[in-house]
Amino acid sequence: ANTYLKIFYLKDTQLTSLPSSLFATNQALQDVTIADNQLLTDIPGGFLSTNPQIKTINLSNNLLTTWHVEWFNALVNLNQLIIDGNELVTIPDGAFTSNLLAYLSINSCGIKRLESTTFASLTSLTDLLIADNQMRAIDVEIFNQALSLTRLNATQNQCIDANFDNFDRNVDLVQLQTCFDSFSTLNVCEFFP
Repeated sequence: ANTYLKIFYLKDTQLTSLPSSLFATNQALQDVTIADNQLLTDIPGGFLSTNPQIKTINLSNNLLTTWHVEWFNALVNLNQLIIDGNELVTIPDGAFTSNLLAYLSINSCGIKRLESTTFASLTSLTDLLIADNQMRAIDVEIFNQALSLTRLNATQNQCIDANFDNFDRNVDLVQLQTCFDSFSTLNVCEFFP
């Protein structure tokens, strides 16, 4: 039997695992919040694969350690993703497929590095929050790929290097908060011509 639940909210429940078929028969799900479950360390790869209509996901403040590429691949309508406060360290290539994703928050996840292609498919990304991670360098090619980006928060990282020689923005950032105060070298004239 199909179910028609639109919002799934499961917060602060001491949840330890999720069955991969939890949302398999739901044809209307649009908003999923599974947050503040201090015992949740893994979510099955395709747990939302039958729900392409989902627009918002909040998986913040769990103990997730592995980012499965399959988590969001089928979610072509995903607009907002909040995954703050986990222990993910890396984001794999191909993690995002929705070109509608506009808001991405991955604060406080222990991320050490972002590849230049990480956000390449996110043509609608306007807000990128990557604060309080462990990044020591920022590849500006990330921002050249995310052409709609208007808000970037990368504060509280451990940045010591950034090369802005190839910074070629067609759109102005409205809000730029970075770890620039930590850089040992930065040519500001190249960044703000």
